[in-house]
Amino acid sequence: MVTIGTFFKFKQGIFQTALVSYYFFIVLLYFPFAEEFNSWNVWHDVVRLFGLFGTILAFSKILQSFFLAKFHILLLYLNTNNDYTTATSLNHMLAGFTRIPSAADFVYFTIVFMVVYELARGFVFSKYKDMFIYFVCFFYLFFVGQTRSYQLLVLAVILIALFLEIRKHRLANFVKLIIGILALCLVPILWHFVSKLFLNSSRSISITIRQEEISYYWSKFFYSGWFSLGFIRDDTFGTLLHGPRFNNTGTSMIGYALDDIGIFGFFGRFGLIGIPVVLTMISDSFNNFKKSKYKNLTVILLVVLFGSWLSTSFLDSQRIFYLPLVLAMMDFISANSSVNDSLEGDTIG
Repeated sequence: MVTIGTFFKFKQGIFQTALVSYYFFIVLLYFPFAEEFNSWNVWHDVVRLFGLFGTILAFSKILQSFFLAKFHILLLYLNTNNDYTTATSLNHMLAGFTRIPSAADFVYFTIVFMVVYELARGFVFSKYKDMFIYFVCFFYLFFVGQTRSYQLLVLAVILIALFLEIRKHRLANFVKLIIGILALCLVPILWHFVSKLFLNSSRSISITIRQEEISYYWSKFFYSGWFSLGFIRDDTFGTLLHGPRFNNTGTSMIGYALDDIGIFGFFGRFGLIGIPVVLTMISDSFNNFKKSKYKNLTVILLVVLFGSWLSTSFLDSQRIFYLPLVLAMMDFISANSSVNDSLEGDTIG
């Protein structure tokens, strides 16, 4: 409907409009995923693939970042203009590594899917292989990818997983107290890290820009009546799509971006007609939670799903592939009654 509406409202060719809107149809993968990913054996294969390629991606980006920062050598290939511009500028340095963010989505979901699988069924590869994968992926996310929303979300996922493990193992109250004290001791360290990451001048400027983006796109909510900006092309409607600061030099683009502001970016495209889409997703997700026998795992996926709406929405083009996977896993867990007894026993796997 929005594709057709964009065609009539903006007099933009249907083919040109489809070149912008096509990626939303990736959500339809939910139906074959939900049908085919119907056993833990299948999910094991899927998670192993994520683990393998997530590790390769993370490790290659760590090497690239190190060689660029230390020796100014471009190793392998930086696959996006954003990667190249960000990495070679050396303006975003952390612990001696320059920022290369393009692999953050895949690496983040590698961690999420492995955590959920391990809580349900045990190790994906083996104890030490899984530990190595987690180390590489975490190192990339925090020192090379430097995507704040994923850093916060993955910390939330890990904290929930640790809490579930403590509950599951029925640890003695004294041991729980010691773990709680250690966790409290980590709070000042975590706060120091977060303040360095979020409250320095460049990050503060970034937050200010996000606020301006939200204000701009929210003002366009009723721009086309029942939808907002739709699927207009930035080469034709650049100033409208990216705001008054828009400037495209050919190699880089200056201006507001729908992909930066989570669910607000979704409404910046869909406007009024996006409301039933979001309400349906919320309703069905929480219905899954209510009927699930394994609410612990569903809680993690709900945090992943709705936590992303603040900044890195799965309805953006670069992340939408992961949305049907998360929904299919949530459906499977809710409908499945053969999750490993370790969820309620004393050991994993």
